Amino acid sequence: VVEVLSPRTALRDRTTKLGWYRQHGVLEYWLVDVDRQSVDVVDLTQSNHVVRFSGRASIRSAVLDQWVDSADTIFDL
Repeated sequence: VVEVLSPRTALRDRTTKLGWYRQHGVLEYWLVDVDRQSVDVVDLTQSNHVVRFSGRASIRSAVLDQWVDSADTIFDL
């Protein structure tokens, strides 16, 4: 699941929705923060382990193991 955070819903996305997704078997949850230009990848199989990617860091995903783009590519429009 990928969520694009907004100031109004960011807290709910990081707490309530995270619980729902875990409960319904989602393996990984991406939180895209446009203001910070970062992507948090939450591994829901390992106690909500979070890795933040930004800049030229290549995003690593257990679910999308073929992903090859860097975080800044997402924000490069």
